[in-house]
Amino acid sequence: MGSDSAIQGSQALFFRQSTHRLPFVSGSGLTYHIALAPEADGFREKLAHEIVSSGLHRGLETEKIFDLLITKAGERSDPATFAEALDERDRRVLFEIFFESFSEHSWEEAESCLGVLRSRRVEQELAELQKKLESKPPTEELRRIITRRLELQKLLAGQ
Repeated sequence: MGSDSAIQGSQALFFRQSTHRLPFVSGSGLTYHIALAPEADGFREKLAHEIVSSGLHRGLETEKIFDLLITKAGERSDPATFAEALDERDRRVLFEIFFESFSEHSWEEAESCLGVLRSRRVEQELAELQKKLESKPPTEELRRIITRRLELQKLLAGQ
């Protein structure tokens, strides 16, 4: 399979899945970009670094695929080789990514996916803080929780 068709396939899954569950959506798009973006200009390596530095792929349905592709970001895209390291369910998802057709990828598209995943992270933290607030914490802990919640709400509002 040529590198170009692999690139197209990965993008396809991202966009197809963007109509489904939110975490899976952006995860798929980024999976596509990591798997299939051209090696030139370090696109895949840069994207892998962005994902790993914030752990944006943690908790996604495609987390195992991300882990694999991130470790292989500097290598040539080879679906068969990648698939050998995955279980059946993840292998199917990987092949969907590789074989569906997408529009050309760009850093702007990848950044948009990263933004969705970053927002997801903030929303998860807000939900955790809300649970802590409901448990009626001591005053000092309450202040810390409220301060952090306000910071996160401002962050979300600015995105």
